[in-house]
Amino acid sequence: MWTRGVRVAVLATAVPTTVWGAMTRPVRDLGRLVDRLGHALDELSELLIAAQRLADAAERIAASAESLDTSAQEIHVSAGAIVETLPTLERLTGIIQPLETSAERFGRFVDRLPGGARRTPPPHRQLPEGHARQ
Repeated sequence: MWTRGVRVAVLATAVPTTVWGAMTRPVRDLGRLVDRLGHALDELSELLIAAQRLADAAERIAASAESLDTSAQEIHVSAGAIVETLPTLERLTGIIQPLETSAERFGRFVDRLPGGARRTPPPHRQLPEGHARQ
């Protein structure tokens, strides 16, 4: 059997718990929201660090590109100089080719002269240190 005092005590203890639960739910939700915000800020910080690294890398790439451009211009100038020397080299080749056979014939003539052909060094010759006989 319920007495009036017991009912009042049960109602008195039930109401504050319900009210307290209703009041603490937004605080708990706010705490979760603050935690999420903290995680988001951590991730944002990591993204900013990564963005700074990318910016640094982009600066290094730009500097390398400028260096490559300078090198390409130097190569272009050098290639132009090589192209300019090609006609001279062709003329020299035309002059040297006929002389090759003459030089070979002259070499054979010198080899036939007394003391003209010495193919190996004398055995008593000392070679400098570090040089091997070939």
